[in-house]
Amino acid sequence: MTHTVRALRFLARLSWRNDRRRLLLGGGLLMAGTLCSPLVAVVCRAFVDSLSSPDGILVTVLALCLVTGLVGQLMLGHFAHLWYFELGDADEVVLSQDLAAIVTDMRLEEVEDPRTADRIELIRKDAIRVRATVGAGLLLAASCVQLVMTAVLLGTVSVVLLVLPLAAAVPVFLTDWAERSLRTAQQSATPARRTLAHLHELVSSPAHQKEIRLGGAAAHLGRIHAETHDELQHSMNRAHSGTAVRSILGQGPFALTFAAAMAVLVALVSHGRAGVGDVVMTILLAPQVSNQVTTLLRSLSTVGAAALGLGHFEELRDTAAESPASGPRDRHQPPEQLSSGMRLENLGYSYRGSRAPVLDGLSITVPAGTSVAVVGENGAGKSTLVKLLHGLYRPTSGRILLDGTDLTEITPDGYFALTAALFQDFEHFDLRLMESIGIGDVPYMHSEERVHEAIGRARAESVLQRIGGLDEFVGHGYTSGTDLSGGQWQSLAFARALMKRRPLVLSLDEPGHSLDPEAEERMHDAYEATARAFARASGAITFYVTHRLANVRSADFVLVLRDGKAEAFGTHDELVTGNDYYAELFQLQARSYR
Repeated sequence: MTHTVRALRFLARLSWRNDRRRLLLGGGLLMAGTLCSPLVAVVCRAFVDSLSSPDGILVTVLALCLVTGLVGQLMLGHFAHLWYFELGDADEVVLSQDLAAIVTDMRLEEVEDPRTADRIELIRKDAIRVRATVGAGLLLAASCVQLVMTAVLLGTVSVVLLVLPLAAAVPVFLTDWAERSLRTAQQSATPARRTLAHLHELVSSPAHQKEIRLGGAAAHLGRIHAETHDELQHSMNRAHSGTAVRSILGQGPFALTFAAAMAVLVALVSHGRAGVGDVVMTILLAPQVSNQVTTLLRSLSTVGAAALGLGHFEELRDTAAESPASGPRDRHQPPEQLSSGMRLENLGYSYRGSRAPVLDGLSITVPAGTSVAVVGENGAGKSTLVKLLHGLYRPTSGRILLDGTDLTEITPDGYFALTAALFQDFEHFDLRLMESIGIGDVPYMHSEERVHEAIGRARAESVLQRIGGLDEFVGHGYTSGTDLSGGQWQSLAFARALMKRRPLVLSLDEPGHSLDPEAEERMHDAYEATARAFARASGAITFYVTHRLANVRSADFVLVLRDGKAEAFGTHDELVTGNDYYAELFQLQARSYR
């Protein structure tokens, strides 16, 4: 019940903040339509009692009131639905926007944590059904008022009849108890649902069919999907069965009380303590109690089902408030130009739940205006280092100094605005070409000059020619745009990373892995030219993560990572003669080319 009350408060605040006019109109009309049912019973009692009266005007007025009440009972709920349906639709949009804002405000490592991912998935699922939950919340409130009014009217006939609406509270609490296990089962089932969604995406998306078909993996993935689905279905069926049994048991006391109330009414009539009007009103109200309880329970169930996700929303919001990505407001702004450079002091990072650190004790100094090639085996920590250098992750040990200032003391938003990166898992923005590239520097997203400049830096003119213009769409996410190869998408991502004119840090994480040799050479030349230009403009430092050691000779320094530690740091010529590990890697690749 606590979760349901919290959910109702949450929805009330959300609706009031979003559109109080729709809330008041929809809620008011629904309340008026709901109360028409007991009011019709009252008018019927008065109408029946007035039939023996010679006052024809009173009979006529009561008849008109009865007709008005019946029309209101039929029509007001429909008009109310129009208002609170639109309110729920608007609340759904606002909740989704709030969720996006909260996730954006959290540190990246928190968002990537599996527990947070499960929580976000629950919130996203419940955000979709906010429309129905808003209506159920309003109907729940109206049903409670209706039940209280019915109890008062029954009490005017006999105090004994108050037992009937009071007994309705028993199944309410028992049903809430019954659904706790269901909510727990739904929460526990979230990882399985994500697994099913992932498997469904694998077997149904054309993008994954190549490897699946060549490996003959369709049947295997199908079996995993079937086994996961059966296990999930068995778990949920067991939870639903337990909930149904407890709900049926909860209805028992109310059914017995209802039968006793009818017996009391018969006794009152036989002793002349109830008139014809009282009998008519009681007969009309007694079945309404059952309908009111059913509506109450159904609304309670709907709100209760969404309560878990809405509760997670509040918890996620509190977590983001406690440790926002933006950090304290008294942080420094980053320098507009680097003078001394960047220093990594005993830098380390461990993923949550991991026994061994990904990076450990990394200490190097990188002068301003220089470039660093980062090499090492898979899993050496290269991509994690890139995220640390750009402030996306916070070090678990050590620190990163930018011109002598700890990176944790610099405002993240200000630092993000002065860094750029081409990540290995770059995004596909299925938008207009101008937006797909311009999103790399949003203030200049619609500047044709800046976008063309970025395309020129990335040497991606051929992609522009293929698409046909900056206003044409790429991809099929929203409309039938031009589809691109992996290398062409990467060229757009490279151009997006080069939208900023004076970044302090530029990183390219395995930029050639989707390119043919000619395109890779073109990108490497563009990287060298851009690195020199940025170095002159802002003293920028560029990091180039690569497995292909033939490309590292142009870098000022080479950082060799091995098992999360700095195996070596120096120029290519120094390392190729003075470090056995690097020399072995370089000679190994050189032999393959020869």
